[in-house]
Order: sequence, then structure tokens, then C-alpha cells
Amino acid sequence: MNTLQISYFLSIVEHRTFSKASEENYVSQPTISKHIRNLEAELGTKLFDRTKTPIELTSIGEVYYKLFSDFISELERIQELGRKQHASFEGRIRIGILSGWKLPSILTDLLIEFQENHP
Repeated sequence: MNTLQISYFLSIVEHRTFSKASEENYVSQPTISKHIRNLEAELGTKLFDRTKTPIELTSIGEVYYKLFSDFISELERIQELGRKQHASFEGRIRIGILSGWKLPSILTDLLIEFQENHP
């Protein structure tokens, strides 16, 4: 199971058709169907009652809908926290070199380049 399959599942539930979900996700309807078949096989259950139009969730599909909705919401929250953390990460690096050290020229060149790129 992966987040793409979960996203497709949630999209189908939102639109109540595979075709509208495929349009929203810019993939073919057979692609959406294949991902859902694989998800159902992995979970060992049918998520949709395809005999009805528009399609409906099975009772276990409703359980997975709640779980997957919560999972995606939490994943998005964590990703946003990560972006904020990364954006706020600033600092200063000080590297001291003793005058008597004989460093390889490649290392001194890299340090100079780093200092120029990251003043």
C-alpha cells in the first residue's frame, strides 16, 4: 500500500466515480482501477460496491475511508511542520584552521568556495 493508492481511493470517494477521480488525478481510468484493485488485494477486502451507480463504499470501505482520511491529514500536517522546520533552519558554521596546518589544496579550495557561497 502506498500514498498514491490512498489518494486515489479518497478521490474516488469524493467524486463517487472512477472516471472523475482519474480526470482529477490526470491518469487514465484503468490506471485508477488497477491501483484500487491492488489496494483491495493487499487489504484482502472490497472497498467499493461497484454494482450501484454512483458507486458506494462497502462497510469496511467506510472504515478505511476514515483511517485513510486521518492518515493523509496527519501526513500533510507533518510535512508542513518539516517544511517550516527546514525553512527556519539557519545557523553559522565557524571553521578554524591553524596557520601551521598543511591541508590538501582541494580541502582549502572547498572551504573557500563554501565561504563564498554561504557568507
